[in-house]
Amino acid sequence: MNKGILIGIIVLSLLICCGCADKQDSRETKREKEALSVEVNTDPIFSEDDYWEEYMLDGINVSDTGEYVSIYSEKEVYYTTDEYISCILKGTELGTGFYYYGIPYIEKYEDDTWIRLQHNSKNIAMAQWCICAEEDGEDRYASCKLSVTLDNVSSRIDEGTYRFVVFFPDKVMYALFEMRGGK
Repeated sequence: MNKGILIGIIVLSLLICCGCADKQDSRETKREKEALSVEVNTDPIFSEDDYWEEYMLDGINVSDTGEYVSIYSEKEVYYTTDEYISCILKGTELGTGFYYYGIPYIEKYEDDTWIRLQHNSKNIAMAQWCICAEEDGEDRYASCKLSVTLDNVSSRIDEGTYRFVVFFPDKVMYALFEMRGGK
């Protein structure tokens, strides 16, 4: 009889442990689902106007608006076999830099609508507002290049019309490009 009670206690203990593990697994699965449901490519948070003034750099003229910036795709046509796509941000006022959000987004034109594609940039955890400027660059236009690795875009990139979406403190700007089949 002692053996029967001992076996019963062991079986009961195993059942209880398995039940607890199932609850833990379901909690982790729920958290994972909630994390996945959060839109990773939502618009960045814009700060109050005085935020930008705190980060003005000595000796560098930096505009806190996108007024003095142009944006264009590095190439008009990319191929689905390309490793990455890039856009260029260029200041339009000599010697003036600008703030921009460090990760460009990609949208595809489909059925008369722009659809934002999910991409998991390796920099997404460090995404932040950046400054494009040159020290002692009074006689130059500030410019920088933003790139997206196509392998990091979760949606299939196929032929069609796309655009880069780049955020500035006071506006959003776009640069169109075409994707074509493998080269």
